[in-house]
Amino acid sequence: MLNLLSHLYESISKICPVDGMADLGNGNFRIDYKEDATEQQKQAAQQVIANWPLEEKKLEKLAQIDAEWEQTLAQGWDSGQGILGISASDVALLSGNFAMAKEAANLGYPIPSIITLNDQEIAFSDIQSMTIFMLQYGEYRSSISKTFAARRRAVQNATTVEEVEVV
Repeated sequence: MLNLLSHLYESISKICPVDGMADLGNGNFRIDYKEDATEQQKQAAQQVIANWPLEEKKLEKLAQIDAEWEQTLAQGWDSGQGILGISASDVALLSGNFAMAKEAANLGYPIPSIITLNDQEIAFSDIQSMTIFMLQYGEYRSSISKTFAARRRAVQNATTVEEVEVV
């Protein structure tokens, strides 16, 4: 669970010495400044508070996008022959398998199979067919990564709450 108040506190405490703060509701906050807080630091803290509605929406939207990303990773890629994992460790495992397959092909050995998340075995008759398969896998993984990265950038670059909401 995203703790928005602690994020706000961290943002303020980086620019102004504070003892604590409280959410009073309706977008109002009480900041307990330390004695050595300067007037400039207090004004900077108030600017963080003024910008908080946008920052809060960004944090909420990024958390939503992250949850959607995790769900997408959990679903994997349906290759038509079985479902392959698409997490970073899955990509590393399949890349290693492909490197091993290329060496096997060079030495005249059989191409190793891939076992899917739903326990299907995908066998390849030659390295060319496996290469095409792996290119399709890579394209899918790259495509979803680009999509989610673009959404995260759009949120980070948003200058209004409305812009965040449409991402």
